Amino acid sequence: MIMVPYKAEHMLTLQVQQAQRGTFPCTLEYAKSAEGPQTWTALEGDELLGIGGVMEIWAGRGTVWSILGHGAAAHFTELHRACRKILDDAPQKRLESDCLCSFPAGHRWLRMLGFRLETVRARAYYPDGSDASLYSRVK
Repeated sequence: MIMVPYKAEHMLTLQVQQAQRGTFPCTLEYAKSAEGPQTWTALEGDELLGIGGVMEIWAGRGTVWSILGHGAAAHFTELHRACRKILDDAPQKRLESDCLCSFPAGHRWLRMLGFRLETVRARAYYPDGSDASLYSRVK
């Protein structure tokens, strides 16, 4: 598995895992807005495993996001280590993330990455109207 700089076309071609469908607007405009110096794509050969990164809100505060593909589970250990390093190296003191309330694996991964639950249920958080839990990681 390798990590490469994220490009908008990665989001548009990723075969998104079932649990994350509907939690983001899959449009070219949205995909382009995610491009930046702290975004990445995980690849195994030609297969897109996932995309994600840190979007800076302001100096010292960022939002962490990721969208995983069907093949990500088979490479979870490598993916987790790479993501942990990216988060450890991020310049922001406060990192925030959200997770679909009904997605236990997502909650587990956020805790493994050092995030703590701040809000149990933010109602109608995602574009499809589903609820999210909000997490943070403070260095």
